[in-house]
Amino acid sequence: MEHSRTHHSPSARKLTPLSIVVLTALATFGFTLSYGTLYSAPLLWFAPIPLLLIAFQTSWLVAGVLTFGVFSLAFIDVFVTFGFSADAQRILTFIGHGDYPQAVYLPIFTFALVQTVIVLATRFVVRRLGHWSVVLMYPSSIVAYEYLLSLYRDGDVHFSIAYTQTFFPAIIQIASATGIWGITFILTLFPSGIAVAWYYRRQTDVAASALSVTFVTLTICLIFGYFRLFDPPMVNPLRIGMVAIAHDDEDEEESLQITTVSPDQTQAYVDAIVRLSELGCQAVLCPKRMFLVGVAEIDDLLELFAKTAKSQGITLVAGLTQIILEDERDTAATFLPSSEQIYFYERSELVPGFEVDDSLGGDPVFIFQTSPPWGVIMSDGMEYPHWARLYSNEGVGLVFVPARDAVIDGPFHVRSAIMRGVEGGFAVARASQKGWLSVSDSRGRLLKYRPTMSSKMQELSVDVSPGRGRSVYARLGDVFPWPCMLVTAGLLLAAFAIKPESIADH
Repeated sequence: MEHSRTHHSPSARKLTPLSIVVLTALATFGFTLSYGTLYSAPLLWFAPIPLLLIAFQTSWLVAGVLTFGVFSLAFIDVFVTFGFSADAQRILTFIGHGDYPQAVYLPIFTFALVQTVIVLATRFVVRRLGHWSVVLMYPSSIVAYEYLLSLYRDGDVHFSIAYTQTFFPAIIQIASATGIWGITFILTLFPSGIAVAWYYRRQTDVAASALSVTFVTLTICLIFGYFRLFDPPMVNPLRIGMVAIAHDDEDEEESLQITTVSPDQTQAYVDAIVRLSELGCQAVLCPKRMFLVGVAEIDDLLELFAKTAKSQGITLVAGLTQIILEDERDTAATFLPSSEQIYFYERSELVPGFEVDDSLGGDPVFIFQTSPPWGVIMSDGMEYPHWARLYSNEGVGLVFVPARDAVIDGPFHVRSAIMRGVEGGFAVARASQKGWLSVSDSRGRLLKYRPTMSSKMQELSVDVSPGRGRSVYARLGDVFPWPCMLVTAGLLLAAFAIKPESIADH
């Protein structure tokens, strides 16, 4: 009988039904608020703890059913929240390959199933191995999953839980060396260490080692983060301005069909650019899709903006949508005060459910006339870390991002821009219609922001110090997930190698 008790749990106690109910409620509450409507990101540090405790001290069937249910409920809340936006409904319909809301069931339950497999794999390793290294199973598995999913999605990482931590500048600094994978690892190592230590609390050597590994790693990450926060880039600050007018049409298709180059709106933008210039702004950023521009109008509009940039002595970045043979092309045009040349960036990353043409351009735009250089990229490129590495390796210190959001997803895209800036070591200015005007520095601190959901013109000016680019992550790339995948595989193999009758010896 003693052998049986030790095989089941080092704590030698099973959870009572009431304990299981309470822990399940806590996990559901934590994950739902972390991912969903209220987006209380600090809870994500603690939400996995009750779920892991259930998994370690119940049968695999109970653990699997409850885990699947918790994550299904959490992400149903996410999709319901985003479903209030017509734009978001179109994206969700595309992802689920069907009509909204039925289309969202597939991604919800697929995600819940993957999380269930990870928790059950962690349960298997923790219950089989009586060693402190089991604390690495959960975080390594989550990192491995996120990385493999990013490969499947051609580098898109918008689903990563790392974005929830942009409110915590000291933690996210690790992204400058590891990318977002390091943040995901730390974020999931903490609950894993707590849960493993509690499970092995009667084996004090294992519990103490698990806690030591957890808190030493977290302390090193925080020391690195605070050191980097107090290590300024030593680049002279400059003042930049942003201006946006959001279209108030609810239907995106109708909005694009009726939007033309209105003289009044054109003059409103020019007047705002002049005002910002008079405030001392050296560069002004306008949003994506300022106008829907036909072939007959594009030359006049470009000439007007070029003259404005030259007369005011500023760099101007404007997002335009060109109509070429009935096709829409989103373009960012950059006008320099000292050059007749206009730099064009055509976006290459497409929004699911909106664009299907993968033949667009996307050559990076570098402004080497400044020191450090500046860069320009369209909004959706900020969801892809390889763009951050590309600009960072060129020493870019400031990136301008013309954007257009779907109202409700605006804060998420701001967080994406913040994360790319930390990864690449550059400041980010992002001007979005139906979203936010925002500026963050190379350390991920949000300096200033303003919503642009209404049709009223919004202006913003702020002083920002460009970064220095050339981050460690830009040079090394996505190397961090590979040891995580090796650790996951190694722990699973070690757990399979142990015979059940020998587990009591641990």
